[in-house]
Amino acid sequence: MEKSDAGASRQKAQYEKPRLVSYGDLQTITRGATGNMADGGGSTHMCWVAEAVYGETNPRTQLLRSWLVNIYAFSPRGRFVVMIYRCTGRQIARIARRSLWLRNALRPMLDAGLRRAQQHYMRAA
Repeated sequence: MEKSDAGASRQKAQYEKPRLVSYGDLQTITRGATGNMADGGGSTHMCWVAEAVYGETNPRTQLLRSWLVNIYAFSPRGRFVVMIYRCTGRQIARIARRSLWLRNALRPMLDAGLRRAQQHYMRAA
């Protein structure tokens, strides 16, 4: 088979550095605009449940943590949810690490939070 002339005359697209388009700039999301860690400089660690479900270094955990601490916690409902989560999150995560059933039960709630976080950061971009 012969290659078509049209295919031979195509130029390669210029290389662009890969970037996370859906979530925005990951460093800004996880460290905040000031360069500090999104969860208060690392001293108060949040998203224990997301770590148990997705993994500590998973981008979903980082995105959810950033959104919860920097955005959701400043809404009326978010303040309440985050307050309750700070009291119970570690214990729930400890149980979830040992229970596949609980991780699977928590995943839809976390996925819903991720969708909201993604929508927020996409609107902000």
